[in-house]
Amino acid sequence: MSNEITGPWRTSSYSAASNENSCVEVAPAPLATAVRDTKCRERGHFCVPAASWATLVRTLKGARGR
Repeated sequence: MSNEITGPWRTSSYSAASNENSCVEVAPAPLATAVRDTKCRERGHFCVPAASWATLVRTLKGARGR
């Protein structure tokens, strides 16, 4: 899986609203989503397969409604 970023980084609106110390940023990469800590960008990022990221987001959105 390639970890080359193909789009801009964006800050998660959910994490920013809940706690300023737990923000993450995400960016598209081929077949994946890149994730990094907003406050420690210099530590790099990791990539999550696109299907796994979609499942995580769907699960979290469902949990908010409970």
